[in-house]
Amino acid sequence: MALQRLSHTSLVVIAFSSILLLLVLNNIQYQSSYNSRAEPKSLKNSSSVVSLDKNLNTKSHVKRTLEKAEEAYQRYISERRQIVKKPPHLIDPWPKTGRIIYFYEYFLPVFTCPYTTQRIGRIGDGGKFVCGFENFENSQNSSQKCILYSFGVNRESSFEAEFLRRTSCEIFAFDASVNSMGPEIGKHKNKSRIHFSKVFLGEKNNQAAKTKTKTLLTIMRENRHTWIDILKMDIEGKEFAVLNQILDDFKGIGLPFGQLQVEFHGSATGAGSFANFYKLWERLEEAGLRPFMNEVNHYMCVKKKSKPWLMEYSFINIKVDNILLH
Repeated sequence: MALQRLSHTSLVVIAFSSILLLLVLNNIQYQSSYNSRAEPKSLKNSSSVVSLDKNLNTKSHVKRTLEKAEEAYQRYISERRQIVKKPPHLIDPWPKTGRIIYFYEYFLPVFTCPYTTQRIGRIGDGGKFVCGFENFENSQNSSQKCILYSFGVNRESSFEAEFLRRTSCEIFAFDASVNSMGPEIGKHKNKSRIHFSKVFLGEKNNQAAKTKTKTLLTIMRENRHTWIDILKMDIEGKEFAVLNQILDDFKGIGLPFGQLQVEFHGSATGAGSFANFYKLWERLEEAGLRPFMNEVNHYMCVKKKSKPWLMEYSFINIKVDNILLH
């Protein structure tokens, strides 16, 4: 009887020990397998993400995206023209009755940037949306430097400072109302890539000391430039006359820039009226500019208790070969 009890107890102990041994061996095997794996890479450097990024930025992907975006944009143009059946000067851009479509709602940024869209510069007034900023970052390894023209710095240069910090672009800034760039440039180590000129951008050349203006065509010739990657423009209402002049100067040969970041200063009458804006907008579209982002400047609404007349737009040029179309 004692022998049977001992045998039964021994069997239980042996069974329990066997189970415990299997668990230990299984844990050792798991730890060995886990430790043998390569250390996970960061998301930024992972091969899968790099592969995905390369796939998304191939010529075929960019081409397909642009083709689909253009198809959608042409549909949008047709819809807009169905609404605007009468001459633009007869349109009420701030209606109180009937179909409510306000000023800038006729000019929607429905085109798709085929890369990432990043906001460059500080939050609030000063920052601008850029399509495919990663292409300009990658250009640091290229022998051909990207070119940025900035008209209207007015003591705020966060947009230019970020381009200076993150790319190898040469930056040409122009503003006759100030004597230098904003404090964001400061003692930046790459400050040698900033070229500041005390001159206004205008629709004609004027050498008067206090109001010295030059056309874009003249400035580009003086700098021996045939192409601008980024054209940033904040010139306080002069953009209507200037853009019309640029369209005239480069008619038939294509606009000489890849992107346009501009603040429009709409108004009830004059150059910024709805009728003039509509005509300019269709000229920009015809020249190949496509809006991919806009942003209201709330200054007029909050400070002046007025309508949202100020609107930032970002365009890409789809008619002239540039870094975004490669």
